[in-house]
Amino acid sequence: MHHLWKSILGGRLTRTELVGPRRILDVGTGIGEWAVEMADKFPYATVVGIDLSPIQSTYVPENCHFYVDDAESEWAGGPYDFIHGRALMGAFRDWPRFYQQVYENLVPGGQLEMQELDAWIHCQRPGVTPPWIQGWNEGLNAAFAKRGQGLNVAANHAQWMQDAGFVDVNDEVHHVPIGTWARDPRLKEIGRFHLAGAMESVDSYSLSAMTEIMGQTQEETQIMIEMIKSEFRQGLHLFGKYHFITARKPQ
Repeated sequence: MHHLWKSILGGRLTRTELVGPRRILDVGTGIGEWAVEMADKFPYATVVGIDLSPIQSTYVPENCHFYVDDAESEWAGGPYDFIHGRALMGAFRDWPRFYQQVYENLVPGGQLEMQELDAWIHCQRPGVTPPWIQGWNEGLNAAFAKRGQGLNVAANHAQWMQDAGFVDVNDEVHHVPIGTWARDPRLKEIGRFHLAGAMESVDSYSLSAMTEIMGQTQEETQIMIEMIKSEFRQGLHLFGKYHFITARKPQ
């Protein structure tokens, strides 16, 4: 999925224009690809990636460091010139508090970028979203709501940033095709990657959410997963909305 996000931005790692950052934080770094590439791009900066799981490579640039940490706990190690997070939907129970911590851990004039996607599959033809995918949209959001974690909240980030005191808040939204149905060659290639990621996400998001939270049986959930994947493979005009939200802490 890292390649997909970069492709949407035309090969760039961020929308934000960075000039000589000294300290960069990647929240929810995952396997750390973004942090490693940022460390290569800015060799004089210290890049820190935090995640709940220690799944990052140990072969990283000297200026890149990974730590196991919970971004919902009290933060340490700031301040930073730039803070970044990607695809953190469903990760936090209290987003306003998260953004308050981000604000407090940025230097005056520091920059923030969140790269998020709607946890909802859209169809270019209104009202004709395939039934299994539509049920998946609704079921996943209901499951995370039961757990107290908003899932489809990408469109809320800009307001949360403003409420925390950030200025120059801007939400750039890209409609990204799922599959190769787009005419534009670049979007067709992006759609190919997007389809592969969507197919993987059906398993990773559905199994625990639908069985442990929503009470479905394993058999019911496996049938649902296969039907959703079948609809994805049909070449329908499906797409996802990807948000690149940028902001700045006042001087």
